[in-house]
Amino acid sequence: MKKQFILNGIFAITLIGCTASQDKIIDDFESGNYNQWTIEGDAFGDAPAQGSYSGQQSVSGFEGKFLINSFNGGDDARGVLTSNPFTINGKYINFLIGGGTHQETYIELLIDGQSIYKTHPLIESETLQWQSWDVQNYGGKTAVVRIVDNQRGSWGHILIDQIEQSNESKSIFMTDHTLSFTIDNNFLLIPIENEAPETKIRLLVDNKPIGEAIDIRLAQSKIDYWIPIPVKEYNKQQVALLFSSLKTTDIGYKEIKQVATYEFNYNETYRPLYHFTPQYGWMNDPNGMVYHNGEYHLYFQYNPYGTK
Repeated sequence: MKKQFILNGIFAITLIGCTASQDKIIDDFESGNYNQWTIEGDAFGDAPAQGSYSGQQSVSGFEGKFLINSFNGGDDARGVLTSNPFTINGKYINFLIGGGTHQETYIELLIDGQSIYKTHPLIESETLQWQSWDVQNYGGKTAVVRIVDNQRGSWGHILIDQIEQSNESKSIFMTDHTLSFTIDNNFLLIPIENEAPETKIRLLVDNKPIGEAIDIRLAQSKIDYWIPIPVKEYNKQQVALLFSSLKTTDIGYKEIKQVATYEFNYNETYRPLYHFTPQYGWMNDPNGMVYHNGEYHLYFQYNPYGTK
């Protein structure tokens, strides 16, 4: 019995060690220095930050004491951090990211010198959140990570922490994600939450973009109202909604549906009786009112996809 107990104990320790070894830190910046990085410019300072800089909102969501924060010297500072080369030996690279959403604030993965992923913060926030790169097709290849801030002005900074290789993705975000339908009804109904952050949706018909991208506030935790997207003209065709970003936890994503009719409440409590109003959405000033060939025309500022 005693020998069996010892063997079981050794086996348990081995399993724990295997589980822990699945995550391999590329850098968590807890060394407090940039020994594994090449520095360009002045945005990142001489060492990782310990939270917020003077004049910056409170930074949260990072792990440990240190993180990358390019607000050093303010939003006009610019610079690049480039990691030492490393070998891809996991299915995913996970990292915490925050800051501004500009195209010139990003973290980039280069493999054998080629840019594979370039990721920007999805929302303007000083709270870092997990995002992931799928690198399953690049096992054994040599990679480097670049953290770039080439943006001046408001929200011209980036926050990064806890860059790691893992066999599991930690991100709850989906980017450039499509949801497809075979159209057999008149409308797609999208659930909206007034206080949710905006995301862009693009309508694709047979994989071709139709019209402009629209900004919506897809319901995350509750549904305040619904908006319709007319799709009757695409009957029997494949139609997809392309989301620039959304979260796997958003309740609205699972509630999108096709319907034959869109019911709006003309007798709403605050709908004016003697003034023009659209069926739904936000409107502002009428303008460009024209009488032509016996017909009156009215134009107005309009957001059919929200109330802001």
